[in-house]
Amino acid sequence: MWNPKSERERKPYTLYPDLPPEALLVHSGGKNVTVDRDEYLRAQWFWERRPAKLILSPQKALRMVTLFLLLWIASMFVPEQAQATAAVHGLAWMALAMLGVAVFVDITRYAQWKWEYSCAMTRLFAAVHR
Repeated sequence: MWNPKSERERKPYTLYPDLPPEALLVHSGGKNVTVDRDEYLRAQWFWERRPAKLILSPQKALRMVTLFLLLWIASMFVPEQAQATAAVHGLAWMALAMLGVAVFVDITRYAQWKWEYSCAMTRLFAAVHR
């Protein structure tokens, strides 16, 4: 089916680096750039809304691995070792499934934020007065 927007009617989409709006303005136009205050505040608001990582940080992943390693070692020293080890394995598989969901959520939230922030920065750069 024919797309009603031709190639020249589409708005250009630019991915900006994950830097605050002020740093991007200084990087692109120098220190003597004046912008619309409302657009700057909008871009700053989007910057402050950037999502925190649920699981995709190395520290959180290391904590999770350490927890299950300690649980596995502890299950070796209980009287009913086979049942405890099976329970730890079951928990580990469930945690692995939850980890996949958390990674998906992280990626989805970041992609949504990145799109909104890029749109805000595009509007900000359109309002630059040199």
